Amino acid sequence: MLAQINQLADPIGAIIGFLLTLMVLSYIIGDNVLFRLAVSIFIGVASGYAAVLILYNVIWYQVLVPIFQIFTTGKLEGLPTYAIHVFPAVILGFWMITKLTPRLSRWGTPVLAFLTGVGAATVLAGAVRGTIFPQVGASVNMLNIQTAPTELGNIVGWFINGLIVLIGTATTLIYFQFGARRQEEGVPARRSVVLDYLSTAGQGFIAVTLGVLFAGVYLATLSALIDRVQFLWDTISRFF
Repeated sequence: MLAQINQLADPIGAIIGFLLTLMVLSYIIGDNVLFRLAVSIFIGVASGYAAVLILYNVIWYQVLVPIFQIFTTGKLEGLPTYAIHVFPAVILGFWMITKLTPRLSRWGTPVLAFLTGVGAATVLAGAVRGTIFPQVGASVNMLNIQTAPTELGNIVGWFINGLIVLIGTATTLIYFQFGARRQEEGVPARRSVVLDYLSTAGQGFIAVTLGVLFAGVYLATLSALIDRVQFLWDTISRFF
Protein backbone atom coordinates (compact mmCIF):
# COMPACT_ATOMS: atom_id res chain seq x y z
CA MET A 1 0.00 0.00 0.00
CA LEU A 2 2.79 2.39 0.90
CA ALA A 3 4.62 1.61 -2.34
CA GLN A 4 1.48 2.38 -4.33
CA ILE A 5 1.09 5.72 -2.53
CA ASN A 6 4.71 6.62 -3.28
CA GLN A 7 4.27 5.70 -6.95
CA LEU A 8 1.14 7.85 -7.11
CA ALA A 9 2.75 10.82 -5.30
CA ASP A 10 5.60 11.10 -7.80
CA PRO A 11 3.49 11.96 -10.89
CA ILE A 12 1.14 14.13 -8.83
CA GLY A 13 4.09 16.16 -7.52
CA ALA A 14 5.47 16.48 -11.04
CA ILE A 15 2.12 17.74 -12.34
CA ILE A 16 1.79 20.27 -9.50
CA GLY A 17 5.34 21.52 -10.06
CA PHE A 18 4.68 21.70 -13.81
CA LEU A 19 1.55 23.80 -13.35
CA LEU A 20 3.14 26.11 -10.77
CA THR A 21 6.16 26.64 -13.02
CA LEU A 22 3.91 27.60 -15.92
CA MET A 23 1.95 29.96 -13.65
CA VAL A 24 5.13 31.71 -12.54
CA LEU A 25 6.53 31.90 -16.08
CA SER A 26 3.25 33.46 -17.23
CA TYR A 27 4.58 36.71 -15.77
CA ILE A 28 6.52 37.04 -19.05
CA ILE A 29 3.31 38.19 -20.74
CA GLY A 30 2.55 40.56 -17.86
CA ASP A 31 0.96 40.54 -14.43
CA ASN A 32 -2.00 38.15 -14.45
CA VAL A 33 -4.23 36.10 -12.20
CA LEU A 34 -2.22 32.90 -12.56
CA PHE A 35 1.03 34.56 -11.47
CA ARG A 36 -0.64 36.21 -8.46
CA LEU A 37 -2.21 32.87 -7.53
CA ALA A 38 1.20 31.14 -7.66
CA VAL A 39 2.76 33.85 -5.52
CA SER A 40 -0.09 33.60 -3.02
CA ILE A 41 0.33 29.81 -2.85
CA PHE A 42 4.06 30.20 -2.28
CA ILE A 43 3.57 32.77 0.50
CA GLY A 44 0.87 30.65 2.12
CA VAL A 45 2.95 27.47 2.04
CA ALA A 46 6.02 29.30 3.37
CA SER A 47 4.00 30.90 6.17
CA GLY A 48 2.38 27.59 7.10
CA TYR A 49 5.73 25.80 7.10
CA ALA A 50 7.28 28.51 9.30
CA ALA A 51 4.31 28.33 11.68
CA VAL A 52 4.63 24.55 11.98
CA LEU A 53 8.36 24.83 12.67
CA ILE A 54 7.75 27.44 15.37
CA LEU A 55 4.99 25.43 17.01
CA TYR A 56 6.94 22.17 16.85
CA ASN A 57 10.52 23.23 17.59
CA VAL A 58 9.96 26.24 19.85
CA ILE A 59 6.63 26.10 21.67
CA TRP A 60 6.41 22.31 21.96
CA TYR A 61 10.04 21.26 22.53
CA GLN A 62 11.34 24.33 24.33
CA VAL A 63 8.29 25.36 26.36
CA LEU A 64 5.83 22.52 26.93
CA VAL A 65 8.07 19.44 26.88
CA PRO A 66 10.45 20.75 29.63
CA ILE A 67 7.43 21.57 31.81
CA PHE A 68 6.06 18.04 31.38
CA GLN A 69 9.46 16.57 32.17
CA ILE A 70 9.78 18.63 35.35
CA PHE A 71 6.38 17.52 36.67
CA THR A 72 6.64 13.90 35.54
CA THR A 73 10.11 13.38 37.01
CA GLY A 74 9.27 15.26 40.20
CA LYS A 75 12.31 17.55 39.92
CA LEU A 76 10.43 20.69 40.90
CA GLU A 77 13.64 22.39 42.05
CA GLY A 78 14.45 23.08 38.41
CA LEU A 79 11.19 24.94 37.84
CA PRO A 80 12.41 28.40 39.05
CA THR A 81 15.46 28.30 36.78
CA TYR A 82 13.31 27.22 33.86
CA ALA A 83 10.77 29.96 34.62
CA ILE A 84 13.48 32.63 34.63
CA HIS A 85 14.62 31.60 31.14
CA VAL A 86 11.27 30.83 29.49
CA PHE A 87 8.49 32.87 31.10
CA PRO A 88 9.75 36.29 29.89
CA ALA A 89 9.77 35.00 26.30
CA VAL A 90 6.27 33.54 26.75
CA ILE A 91 4.98 36.80 28.20
CA LEU A 92 6.50 38.82 25.35
CA GLY A 93 5.02 36.39 22.84
CA PHE A 94 1.50 36.76 24.22
CA TRP A 95 2.06 40.50 24.52
CA MET A 96 2.89 40.58 20.80
CA ILE A 97 -0.59 39.20 20.02
CA THR A 98 -1.99 42.67 20.77
CA LYS A 99 -0.64 43.78 17.37
CA LEU A 100 -3.37 41.70 15.72
CA THR A 101 -6.12 44.19 16.64
CA PRO A 102 -6.03 47.88 15.67
CA ARG A 103 -7.49 48.88 19.04
CA LEU A 104 -4.68 47.24 21.04
CA SER A 105 -1.97 47.63 18.43
CA ARG A 106 -0.16 50.45 20.22
CA TRP A 107 0.31 48.27 23.32
CA GLY A 108 2.43 45.86 21.33
CA THR A 109 4.77 48.57 20.02
CA PRO A 110 7.33 48.18 22.88
CA VAL A 111 7.62 44.46 22.19
CA LEU A 112 8.05 45.09 18.48
CA ALA A 113 10.69 47.74 19.21
CA PHE A 114 12.55 45.31 21.50
CA LEU A 115 12.39 42.57 18.86
CA THR A 116 13.62 44.95 16.15
CA GLY A 117 16.49 46.16 18.33
CA VAL A 118 17.62 42.66 19.21
CA GLY A 119 17.41 41.59 15.56
CA ALA A 120 19.35 44.64 14.36
CA ALA A 121 22.03 44.13 17.02
CA THR A 122 22.35 40.46 16.07
CA VAL A 123 22.67 41.27 12.36
CA LEU A 124 25.16 44.07 13.05
CA ALA A 125 27.30 41.88 15.30
CA GLY A 126 27.21 39.07 12.74
CA ALA A 127 28.20 41.45 9.93
CA VAL A 128 31.08 42.92 11.93
CA ARG A 129 32.45 39.64 13.29
CA GLY A 130 31.60 37.43 10.35
CA THR A 131 32.24 39.74 7.40
CA ILE A 132 34.19 42.91 8.17
CA PHE A 133 36.84 41.47 10.49
CA PRO A 134 37.56 38.43 8.26
CA GLN A 135 37.76 40.65 5.18
CA VAL A 136 40.13 43.06 6.93
CA GLY A 137 42.30 40.15 8.05
CA ALA A 138 42.29 38.63 4.56
CA SER A 139 43.22 42.00 3.02
CA VAL A 140 46.06 42.44 5.49
CA ASN A 141 47.41 38.97 4.74
CA MET A 142 47.43 39.75 1.03
CA LEU A 143 50.87 41.39 1.37
CA ASN A 144 52.14 39.35 4.28
CA ILE A 145 55.65 38.14 3.44
CA GLN A 146 55.18 35.02 5.54
CA THR A 147 52.32 33.86 3.30
CA ALA A 148 54.16 34.61 0.06
CA PRO A 149 54.81 31.70 -2.32
CA THR A 150 58.34 30.47 -2.84
CA GLU A 151 58.35 30.37 -6.65
CA LEU A 152 59.38 33.59 -8.40
CA GLY A 153 56.56 33.48 -10.94
CA ASN A 154 53.96 33.03 -8.25
CA ILE A 155 55.47 35.85 -6.17
CA VAL A 156 54.82 38.37 -8.97
CA GLY A 157 51.18 37.35 -9.26
CA TRP A 158 50.78 37.32 -5.48
CA PHE A 159 52.25 40.82 -5.18
CA ILE A 160 50.08 42.24 -7.99
CA ASN A 161 46.95 40.68 -6.50
CA GLY A 162 47.67 42.09 -3.04
CA LEU A 163 48.55 45.50 -4.51
CA ILE A 164 45.26 45.67 -6.40
CA VAL A 165 43.32 44.78 -3.26
CA LEU A 166 45.20 47.42 -1.26
CA ILE A 167 44.69 50.13 -3.89
CA GLY A 168 41.02 49.24 -4.31
CA THR A 169 40.36 49.37 -0.58
CA ALA A 170 42.21 52.67 -0.09
CA THR A 171 40.69 54.45 -3.09
CA THR A 172 37.18 53.27 -2.22
CA LEU A 173 37.52 54.66 1.30
CA ILE A 174 38.90 57.92 -0.13
CA TYR A 175 35.92 58.14 -2.51
CA PHE A 176 33.39 57.81 0.30
CA GLN A 177 35.30 60.26 2.49
CA PHE A 178 36.29 62.93 -0.04
CA GLY A 179 34.27 62.12 -3.14
CA ALA A 180 31.46 64.59 -2.49
CA ARG A 181 32.04 67.42 -0.05
CA ARG A 182 29.29 69.79 0.85
CA GLN A 183 29.53 73.32 -0.41
CA GLU A 184 29.31 75.77 2.44
CA GLU A 185 27.68 79.12 1.77
CA GLY A 186 27.81 78.63 -1.99
CA VAL A 187 31.63 78.47 -2.12
CA PRO A 188 32.97 75.29 -3.74
CA ALA A 189 35.16 73.25 -1.42
CA ARG A 190 38.81 73.05 -2.44
CA ARG A 191 40.11 69.58 -2.99
CA SER A 192 43.47 68.25 -3.95
CA VAL A 193 43.95 67.03 -7.50
CA VAL A 194 45.45 63.83 -6.12
CA LEU A 195 42.33 63.18 -4.04
CA ASP A 196 40.18 63.77 -7.12
CA TYR A 197 42.09 61.13 -9.08
CA LEU A 198 42.03 58.70 -6.17
CA SER A 199 38.29 59.26 -5.68
CA THR A 200 37.73 58.60 -9.39
CA ALA A 201 39.73 55.38 -9.10
CA GLY A 202 37.66 54.34 -6.08
CA GLN A 203 34.49 55.04 -8.02
CA GLY A 204 35.82 52.80 -10.79
CA PHE A 205 36.45 49.96 -8.32
CA ILE A 206 32.91 50.37 -6.98
CA ALA A 207 31.47 50.27 -10.51
CA VAL A 208 33.42 47.10 -11.33
CA THR A 209 32.29 45.46 -8.08
CA LEU A 210 28.63 46.29 -8.70
CA GLY A 211 28.97 45.03 -12.26
CA VAL A 212 30.42 41.72 -11.08
CA LEU A 213 27.65 41.35 -8.49
CA PHE A 214 24.99 42.09 -11.09
CA ALA A 215 26.55 39.56 -13.46
CA GLY A 216 26.54 36.95 -10.67
CA VAL A 217 22.87 37.60 -9.91
CA TYR A 218 22.04 37.47 -13.62
CA LEU A 219 23.86 34.16 -14.08
CA ALA A 220 22.14 32.67 -11.03
CA THR A 221 18.74 33.79 -12.34
CA LEU A 222 19.52 32.46 -15.81
CA SER A 223 20.59 29.12 -14.31
CA ALA A 224 17.31 28.92 -12.38
CA LEU A 225 15.37 29.69 -15.57
CA ILE A 226 17.25 27.00 -17.51
CA ASP A 227 16.58 24.52 -14.70
CA ARG A 228 12.85 25.26 -14.78
CA VAL A 229 12.68 24.98 -18.58
CA GLN A 230 14.54 21.66 -18.37
CA PHE A 231 12.04 20.53 -15.71
CA LEU A 232 9.14 21.41 -18.01
CA TRP A 233 10.72 19.49 -20.89
CA ASP A 234 11.45 16.45 -18.72
CA THR A 235 7.88 16.43 -17.38
CA ILE A 236 6.38 16.63 -20.86
CA SER A 237 8.73 13.89 -22.10
CA ARG A 238 7.77 11.65 -19.17
CA PHE A 239 4.03 11.83 -19.77
CA PHE A 240 4.02 12.03 -23.58
